[in-house]
Amino acid sequence: MKKIKINISDGIKFPHPYILKARILEIPVNIQKGEEIVLINKQGKIVGTGFYNPDTYKAIRIHTYGEAKFLDYKEIEKRIKKAFKKRKEFFDEEESFRLIFSESDLLTGLIIDKIGKGFVIQINSAGMETKRELIVKALKEIFEPEFVYEKSDSFARKEEALETIKKLHHGRLKNPYQIFTEGLFFLVDIEDGQKTGFFLDQKFNRLEMAKYAEGKVCLDLFSYTGAFTTHFLKNRAEKVFAVEISEKAIKLLKENVRINNLDERKLTVIEGDVFEKLREIKQWRIGFDLIINDPPSFTHKKRKKENALKGYKNLHSEIFDILNRRGILATFSCTHAIDIKDLIGTVSGVQKNRDFVIEVKKLLFQSPCHPVVLYFPESFYLKGVVLSIS
Repeated sequence: MKKIKINISDGIKFPHPYILKARILEIPVNIQKGEEIVLINKQGKIVGTGFYNPDTYKAIRIHTYGEAKFLDYKEIEKRIKKAFKKRKEFFDEEESFRLIFSESDLLTGLIIDKIGKGFVIQINSAGMETKRELIVKALKEIFEPEFVYEKSDSFARKEEALETIKKLHHGRLKNPYQIFTEGLFFLVDIEDGQKTGFFLDQKFNRLEMAKYAEGKVCLDLFSYTGAFTTHFLKNRAEKVFAVEISEKAIKLLKENVRINNLDERKLTVIEGDVFEKLREIKQWRIGFDLIINDPPSFTHKKRKKENALKGYKNLHSEIFDILNRRGILATFSCTHAIDIKDLIGTVSGVQKNRDFVIEVKKLLFQSPCHPVVLYFPESFYLKGVVLSIS
């Protein structure tokens, strides 16, 4: 295993798992893209083991700290089993949840979602590309799944100069695939839906917000395939309006309501861009008791943070125009560059020009199948604030 010397303090035992090109002091010749390497500091001590990729400024991704260790089959199997054991503290084995959350589970550049009785994998680093067969083998031998489908089409692959891959590696997949999770049936578009097809990071938040839905007029913005919407209808909401731009997602949203035998008369689906439709909804003069604002990430770059914050401020300004007194808004950000204080700050700006008081009722975060580890701050990405007005 080749060694790369990096500029890092001797006392740091858990550096950030991404080592930038600028920190590299010495590198061996003929090193290959995705090759496993040992990291040493200026004193020659082993920092850890990782993958090297010359095609990105995140040149090294650490997968093991403090020792030289290959990710062979036994090690990958061991780490998957350890991650599964952690998830069983929170979820029944029949549930759907994120099994591997990349750096948080010391498998850098790898996402594995358990979707029903199968698995969807996403490989986001050149190094993990070399481990594909071992990953699929481990999932097959540990779990005997119905399918293992790879959906490697993320923005991160572009940063690593990798091509998009969508492939069924094992078993049979009927897409959309039906699961039973959180007490409801959902059809999941694994092949063409967003991310791996279903947002597992919001599992606990959907159950939490459903508690407020009974007898309420609800608005689900950026509803995707209607996970929040379906929970609200199940919990006897008076009426639910769902806004979504994707025609395919809307089709599944309606199917998800139907397969759960919920009252379709209580659902109004609005197809279009949320920013545009909010202005239209305002003209209807409908007051909403419960609103979910769960937009996609507004940016992948810190330098574009200010533009992202403007987007949230504009959204919140429009939303508070249609929220009833004593109404509740749950607003979320999955943008890495925006922290919880930033998110609350975008609401504070609205408060200054309104004749009501905005109160923070609760803070919400990502599901525990997306564990946050402090050596990798980016693992803490989903922030939510539950607000009310009086």
